[in-house]
Amino acid sequence: MKDEAPFGRILASLHEAALDPARWPGFSAVVDEALGVHGGSLMFGDGQSSEDARIAFFWTCSHGERRLDLERLYHGTYYPLDERVPRLRHAPDGQLFHNTDVLTERELKTSPVQHAFREVHCGNAVNVRLDRPRGSRILWMVLAPDAAQPTELDVATVAETLHFTRAGSQAAVLLARGMTVREIAAATGRRESTVRSHVKHMFTKHGLNRQADLVRLVRSLAGVRRGGPDAEDVPGS
Repeated sequence: MKDEAPFGRILASLHEAALDPARWPGFSAVVDEALGVHGGSLMFGDGQSSEDARIAFFWTCSHGERRLDLERLYHGTYYPLDERVPRLRHAPDGQLFHNTDVLTERELKTSPVQHAFREVHCGNAVNVRLDRPRGSRILWMVLAPDAAQPTELDVATVAETLHFTRAGSQAAVLLARGMTVREIAAATGRRESTVRSHVKHMFTKHGLNRQADLVRLVRSLAGVRRGGPDAEDVPGS
């Protein structure tokens, strides 16, 4: 965070919340405003495995209000099913992980937890685990805005900003819209091998290893438009 004023407000509010849990919704509101996110969850517990895991504290807040409905939904139904939990339990202290870093591409599409919380706009989260005394842990999940809708991505902008070819940018936008390589090939009249070659070149240009990383990079340009009125030429637009 480059702006020291929001950082100072966050830090001051965090000190208050540390002394009085009732101030956590206020702290969450400060974070939401400063980071442009729409909520967060704080979990405190211990245990080394699913069998002995124990949650002592779990609150979810959004824009300054505690969301008891989401807390009950997650803790009562989805916590035992959440594929992220055992992986984050042993993750390095203080390291940030987006959902795409701890879930496989298949899990991102099929996980009942992701499906349920995507429906209430809480499926796009950044997670961090913090060590505490005597083996206890804090897990903080920040709920980022949902992934860009298809109409918010522009091929010309992707090509200009990321220095991709026009064909590669078109494929990247379609990947970001949830299409598979086979579907992109059918929609654009290209061979699957050609589309895969475009993806491979884009990986190399930006040092990427997974389609999820490419999708996240492209979606970061949502709403940005640098081309003319006919800049977007994606099938189905």
